[in-house]
Amino acid sequence: VNFPPEARKEDIAKVYLLAYELGCKGVTVYRYGSRSEQVLNIGEVNRKKAEPQAAQLQQAAREHRLEPRPRPEVIAGMTRKMPTGCGTLYVTVNMDERGHLFEVFTNMGKAGGCAASQAEGISRLISLALRAGIKSEEIVKQLKGIRCPMMAWWKGDKILSCADAIAKAIELLPGYQSNGSKTPEVPEPESARLEEEKIETKPNTEAGDEIFDKPPEELKVRKGPNPEPGATIAQCPECGGSVEYKEGCLTCPLCGYTKCL
Repeated sequence: VNFPPEARKEDIAKVYLLAYELGCKGVTVYRYGSRSEQVLNIGEVNRKKAEPQAAQLQQAAREHRLEPRPRPEVIAGMTRKMPTGCGTLYVTVNMDERGHLFEVFTNMGKAGGCAASQAEGISRLISLALRAGIKSEEIVKQLKGIRCPMMAWWKGDKILSCADAIAKAIELLPGYQSNGSKTPEVPEPESARLEEEKIETKPNTEAGDEIFDKPPEELKVRKGPNPEPGATIAQCPECGGSVEYKEGCLTCPLCGYTKCL
């Protein structure tokens, strides 16, 4: 009979009395720790072996946390103009020296407010994920299809939100494939293609606003069929109330927000 270290004399006496009552020919009692040297305890050995292994695993987990790569001073990329329900969104995607997506910047042009701040927040998180080694197709998968109250049309396709526009801009990069088998390629400088493509440039614009890969006439927003007058069709981007369609415009009766179609 094996006893723990806290066993008392009374406990041992009970063992001998019980053995006598049962007619046992012999009985052995051992209290753990009663000898300076004792039989090997497998459980204790395994626990002692597991402790340093667990410590090593914890140390390895701390050492292998994802950290963003440092940004080089010079990096190449391209900017695409995307229409959204809140205004024109310029999406700049930069690639590293191996042609892998490295960071994303967004600019709402002259627009501001919640739409611009949300787009900037999304682009910052995308850049952090890309620099930490997250696959671009996983990022696109998470952003694509997110909806907001204001939708836009572009080349026969719906732009559901700023997040959706950013995902589509990444997908439209030359050489991009959703399965990640081929990484995007950095396009040649715009000056080398001016003879092949008609690209409109405007003076005195903000940096990064006028780098297009398609003529502006292809980037016009197509409007869908107008709803019935007085119909509640969306949520107000300013106050969150219901937006009604009246006299060709979307109007919020709570805060006065108006957007004409």
